[in-house]
Amino acid sequence: MQQLVAPMQILIRQQNIFHTFPQLNDALEALFVLEGLKPAARQMIHEDDVHRVVGFCETMGLRWELSGFKVLKDQELLVVPDHPQAGHYFMYLSRDQDICKLAKFYESSRNDEKLGEILGYPACCVRFYTDNHQKASLLHDDYSLMSMAGTEGTPHFSTNNLARFFGVSLISHFPCSYNCIPTTIMGKALFSCVKKHNSHLAGYIQDVLQGPVISHAISGIHILKGWRSDGEAVWYQEPWLTSPNEFHDTLQLCNNVRAISKNNLQLRQDNHVVEEVFGDHVGMVVFGG
Repeated sequence: MQQLVAPMQILIRQQNIFHTFPQLNDALEALFVLEGLKPAARQMIHEDDVHRVVGFCETMGLRWELSGFKVLKDQELLVVPDHPQAGHYFMYLSRDQDICKLAKFYESSRNDEKLGEILGYPACCVRFYTDNHQKASLLHDDYSLMSMAGTEGTPHFSTNNLARFFGVSLISHFPCSYNCIPTTIMGKALFSCVKKHNSHLAGYIQDVLQGPVISHAISGIHILKGWRSDGEAVWYQEPWLTSPNEFHDTLQLCNNVRAISKNNLQLRQDNHVVEEVFGDHVGMVVFGG
């Protein structure tokens, strides 16, 4: 995967957000709340780091609440907040204390619809999430194939939440489609915010998010880099790896993908078809500028 060469620096009140939030996505979420672009952020924070985030909030005038439960290392077992085993909390950040309290309440009561509303997600995407929750639970809670099903054309790169598996994303919700209008408006505003603070970092984010992405129900997300399109096929130089799997090995043997339809892909080496995959378990979308 491409290494980040842009400076990891976003200065707010002479403080670099990355000193508190080392992960890019977490730092961006805090930035968007500070800039008033999102009403709240929901962060998973290790209990040893809570004091650091609290200090940041006090300096920046942010309000916060901790979840009424602790998440242990397998990220599936929820225990009481004072459980002796080390774990993570969800931390809700906002400029409004009441919003933090509501986010905590809706999370605890498992009201995903209200929680999504508090976090500023588009209403259509909140409905999409709740309507497809059961189906997504069979796909490791991944909504990407369902988002792709509703996507037409070439969506803007700012709506690409698939690169979150590689640590890069502007939006933090699952869009009802990748050309969802409210999500696109939001994504473009978030990107402009990053560009205002660090144009080099914004360029890196655009480079990661723009281009072809394949979602496969079994092997996960595959981002194709060094790409070009000749109108018939998408040619690429390198598929980014999430975890070792046979589908990724096949992509490494090939150098282009031809989309017969949204759910029918030919993996090819030049003009030779190495493998053809089709069905609801696979999809591809090309994110544009």
